[in-house]
Amino acid sequence: MKKGKKMMAFAVAFVLLVAAVIVAGCGPEQQYAESIGTMRSLEEAYESGLMAQDDILSIAYYYNQGTDGNEELMGENYVPNPIVPETLDEERVNQIKRTYLNEVIAMPEGSFEHVFIPAYYGTYHENIVIHITDDYHGYDYVFEPEHEIGGVRFYNYAGALLRVWRAGAAE
Repeated sequence: MKKGKKMMAFAVAFVLLVAAVIVAGCGPEQQYAESIGTMRSLEEAYESGLMAQDDILSIAYYYNQGTDGNEELMGENYVPNPIVPETLDEERVNQIKRTYLNEVIAMPEGSFEHVFIPAYYGTYHENIVIHITDDYHGYDYVFEPEHEIGGVRFYNYAGALLRVWRAGAAE
């Protein structure tokens, strides 16, 4: 009788363990072990033709928080392209973080918890423009008081922070 209860208890414990593993599934870091996108600087994206000057104008409007310095190009009543979608979903954020860990800082074993996306500037022709950083390294970012891309001015520009992510292979 005791043997039967022990076997039953063992079987129940085993089933519960298997169920817990199945329910938990893979964490996002395991799920996205491979990069499915590419990451470029804003300048590279513009120069390669992935983004047009109109896109750069909208990004500059959001980055600079207005038209300052670009009034000639934007005009008095400039309305930037809307940020669509308004926010990135968790799956896309995880894909971007995986690409950043694998391709930008070469830390494929790194954790998503240490990668931060403090700003999202919109999606332009499948190119997602973000401010991205991490706490793995002590960075001394170079901020340029003024930087120009495609004739559009950016102020307090840090090219290492402003990135363009695109799903799929490099083009």
